[in-house]
Amino acid sequence: MQKIFSLIIVIVGFLLTAYMISVEDEPGALPLLLIVAGAGWYLFTRKKLTS
Repeated sequence: MQKIFSLIIVIVGFLLTAYMISVEDEPGALPLLLIVAGAGWYLFTRKKLTS
């Protein structure tokens, strides 16, 4: 379940980044933070489940 939530956060971050670039020509900090946080959460969860 944790993996699914983290992947959803990453996908939302990518979609928001694409939207922000098309509208404002800048990615912004929040979408990038969502991508980094989601990826970190996914890697942490994956490492925790394998050990």
